[in-house]
Formats: sequence, structure tokens, C-alpha cells
Amino acid sequence: MKKFIVAGILSLLFLSVGLVWLYQLYSKEQKIEKANIAIQEFQQKKESQHEKLLSALADLSNVEKHPDPEERINTLEPLKVLTGDSNNPKEPFQIRSQLELALAIAYYETAEDRLYRTQSLLVLYGNLPSNDMNPLVMENYNSALENYKKAKEEIDKIKEIKGDDDFNFALQYARGNVYYRVLQILAEDDEKREFFEQTALAWERALDFRVKDQDAQINLELLKTNQQQLLMGATDSGLEKLRHIPNLTRPQHSIGLRPGEF
Repeated sequence: MKKFIVAGILSLLFLSVGLVWLYQLYSKEQKIEKANIAIQEFQQKKESQHEKLLSALADLSNVEKHPDPEERINTLEPLKVLTGDSNNPKEPFQIRSQLELALAIAYYETAEDRLYRTQSLLVLYGNLPSNDMNPLVMENYNSALENYKKAKEEIDKIKEIKGDDDFNFALQYARGNVYYRVLQILAEDDEKREFFEQTALAWERALDFRVKDQDAQINLELLKTNQQQLLMGATDSGLEKLRHIPNLTRPQHSIGLRPGEF
């Protein structure tokens, strides 16, 4: 009789252990399922945020809706906090790259506008700079230099996106434009050769992604045609460099850069 009782107790014990194990297994599976659901919901939320950010960038790249590049700068700069950077990424690098390119283009266009104003004011106040140069001339000239520097700072951060020819073309075309102005206005004599080569390389690379683009072809030809003048040592400094730059027409913002195409 004792054997039957002991056997029954052991059976109940094994059954209890089995039930506990099954319950724990079921609970674990339930937790995993809930975790997977939470992960899916999080991914969907992130994808929605990505789509909203991409939509905002596409909207800001629409020059007809946002013709003022300074307005775009003021709108785009706060977005940098949302996207992070390569050391602390908060969004996919494609989104960060598009934001940085949009910013670089906006800084470049602002600089072009200030350069045009400077040249116009020089005509008004006399082509030869003097020690008592009109403050308005200096304000616009210094603003042009500062925005060219910011454009270069942004464009230097950006890498090509594999498989995205439109973005890569816009990046390299814009890089060529920015480097060309650096070569003309900002580069020291010992830097000119490097920036000349980098400018040519950028426009050549742009043509890799859009072989028949006439703007890139013309820019590259003009660069090579004017190589000697661009590389010659500077005899002038500061505002006097503007005498070597053909008079600009009022900038048509984003013409040639075509940011909306990436």
C-alpha cells in the first residue's frame, strides 16, 4: 500500500513540475510575443517619423514654395538635432545626408545672394575698395564668406548613397559649385591647386551619375579653360578678389543644383 501511495505522490509531484514548466514556457512565449508586437509598433512609429521627416525635406527643397534660402536654413537647422550625426545617429544616414545636402545648398545660395549684393554695391560706391568702404558692402561681403564656409562644412560631411544616382548627382554637382567659390574667393595660394582638383573631381563625378548633364559639362569646361587664371597667385586680397569674378546676375536659387530631384 505504501508503494502505491509513494508512487501516487511522485506522480503528482512530477505532474506539478510539468505543469509549472508548461506555465513558465507559455508565459515566456507570451512575453516574447508581446515584445515582438512592441518592436513592430516601435518600428512602425519610427518609419512614420522617417516618412514625415523625408516629406518635410522634400517640401523644403521645393524652391517655388520656399524661394528664400535663409528661410530654409532657419527651418532646417533645428532638424539636425532630430537626426543626430555619424557619432550619435538618431535617423538613418540617408535622411541625415539629405538634410545636410539641403542645408549646404541653402548656405551656398545665401552666399551667392550676398556676393551679388556686394558686387552691386561696389558698382554703386566705386569698384576699388578703400579703407572707408561702405559698411553695407562689408556686411554683405563678410556674410557671403561666412555662408560659403558653412556650405563647405556641410557638404564635406556628406557621403554618396549607394544606388541613389539622383542624390549622388545633386551632391557632387553642389560640391563642385561650393568648391569653385572657395577656390575663387577663400583659398590661399598654397590651397588653390587642391581646390581646383577637388572642384574638377566633383563635377566629373556628377557626370558619372548623369552623363549628359549640360550644366556639369559646361562648368567643367569653363573650369579647365580658366585654369591658369584660377591658379595664379593672388595679387589682391579681400574684396579686391571680386574684380576677378565676372559680374553675377541675380541668383536663380537652386537652378542647376536641382535639390528637389534627390
